[in-house]
Amino acid sequence: MDVRSILRRGVSYYPRLPAVVVGGREYTFEECWRRGLRCYNGLRSIGLLPGDRVGMLDDNTILGVDLYLACAIGNFVRVPLYWRNSVDRHLQMIGKSGCRVVLASGDAPPELDRARAENPFLKEVVVADGGYEKWLARQSEEEGHASISENDLCVIKFTGGTTGESKGIPNTHRQWISIGRDTLSFKPRIRTGDTMLHMAPLSHASAYYFLPAWAQGARQILGSGLEPAEIVTLMSRESVAHSFMPPTLLNMVANTDNASNHDWSALRSLAIGSAPVGINTLLKAEEVFGRRVLHQTYGTNEAVPLAGMGPEAWFAIVSGSEPMKAVGKPLPCADVEIWDEEGNVLPVGEVGEVVGKCDGQMDGYWMDPVETAKKVVNGWIKTGDLGRIDKNGYLYLTDRVGEMIISGGHNIYPGELEKIISGHPDVLEVCVFGIPDKKWGETPVAVCQVKRGSKATDRDIISLVAKEIGSYMKPSKVQLVFDSLPKSAVGKISRKLMREAFLEA
Repeated sequence: MDVRSILRRGVSYYPRLPAVVVGGREYTFEECWRRGLRCYNGLRSIGLLPGDRVGMLDDNTILGVDLYLACAIGNFVRVPLYWRNSVDRHLQMIGKSGCRVVLASGDAPPELDRARAENPFLKEVVVADGGYEKWLARQSEEEGHASISENDLCVIKFTGGTTGESKGIPNTHRQWISIGRDTLSFKPRIRTGDTMLHMAPLSHASAYYFLPAWAQGARQILGSGLEPAEIVTLMSRESVAHSFMPPTLLNMVANTDNASNHDWSALRSLAIGSAPVGINTLLKAEEVFGRRVLHQTYGTNEAVPLAGMGPEAWFAIVSGSEPMKAVGKPLPCADVEIWDEEGNVLPVGEVGEVVGKCDGQMDGYWMDPVETAKKVVNGWIKTGDLGRIDKNGYLYLTDRVGEMIISGGHNIYPGELEKIISGHPDVLEVCVFGIPDKKWGETPVAVCQVKRGSKATDRDIISLVAKEIGSYMKPSKVQLVFDSLPKSAVGKISRKLMREAFLEA
């Protein structure tokens, strides 16, 4: 099975049904396929061959759909570029993956043209400005006949690069299909005619839902740049049945004024992933949308999905477990273990590195055997997350490997403190990190975004941590702010940026 076959079958089953909605314009499956064919033939006329890499810099426009289909039709390898990245990071990804062509939407940074000068193998940078539709219209709708194997490369994603240079993560057609299948395996079935909303870019985790939704004949809305209140209105007006949101976006949407006043009866699945969910965010989402729709997925770009759970497990009362603090249970088609530093499996309840296996995992980093050897051990993917599994199978994350704070000989996990602090009713977002300390070596600092008008104090936050897990774990400094905390290119709160800003101040 390959991605082109699944896309083509969707067109044959649902040719005149609406497939994609972008900017208020609705495209049927047949219209999307014809645009994909023309994009494919346009790329082929530039000289692209099966297996060539194509960079895509797009923020949920029709261009992204065109290229998604064109790459599947021609057996080109799609390379999503992250919209919020710097130009230098774009150029690094283009060069590292060996892109022959880059397609970018019209508001892409003009400096992107530097890619041609810096990469001699790059043939063309096509910017979808006013001339793109004319260029597309000139192309043939001839069907592609490129041979495709399930083991051919389908996509090269890149890591966020928060701890160093971004690394390429290749997925074959088989792996990409497995990711979509397993991501939806424990969520309500997508039905023909259902509406799915993509507010997160298709260059990110939201793309895992695009192919399965297409295969089922769903109508997919691509949103971009909307304020939280606009997202709420859109979801209600369009009777959205399925959507994916990272916790940061869910937090903003759920806390929008009057969100609870809308009718959410059409909503069947609100998938949450990319980062752990804070208690306050979860409870607010339950209040607004109802617990029946909430589903959590855990995985890493290198191996996804590994764990997940629906509302029955997430809101359960289970002796010996705290489900609302967990990221799920290992999925049926995945293996998850906790290892110590020597690679030994740790007993139930002990903290170590989370490692996993699944059908959607990469075989290794793109052209990087050294980093592959660090990440892939005997077929297991080392996630870089510290965590534990309890006796009931719930998986909890305590932190990232290398971000543990050692203060006075005690191991302090920032992620554990963040979960406790996020339980404060006035805290919307929180970031905990370590800074140097003359007496203790390191000490934890917490920066919290609180609700406007909040009367919370730094002492309230410090006392909350001391009460929950002990005085030696409490942050020595707490900073309360009203603005959203800085995010990485993939939408996660950046401890690195927060720490640098705090130390500079």
